[in-house]
Amino acid sequence: MSDQGPAFGRLELELQSRRQRAVIDARGELDAATAHQLVVAVCEALEDHHSVELDLSGITFIDAAGFGALETCASSAAEHRWDFFVSGNPRALTRITHALPRADRIMRRFRNPPSDARFS
Repeated sequence: MSDQGPAFGRLELELQSRRQRAVIDARGELDAATAHQLVVAVCEALEDHHSVELDLSGITFIDAAGFGALETCASSAAEHRWDFFVSGNPRALTRITHALPRADRIMRRFRNPPSDARFS
């Protein structure tokens, strides 16, 4: 998806197929400059796999636009009755959920992956 490493204003996404689920490892910043990149990657992965886990453990910064991208991904998956999971709760996600009034309500829509979601 990107051959560039994480840097200021950059987002690196790595897609791995694991059984019936796609796992997207995200690293870098999820903000107004990179939000669209994430939405496109998740929607493409959902079309191919119908189940996507988004691992945010490598995310260093999330702004309101980045959080909105997560909401868009969750909504798109729900519309098609596909599974969308968010894992790897980075500090950046915790900070943005405290800053946005609607964040708690939206976070409930993100489903944690089942225990077998990550296959070694």
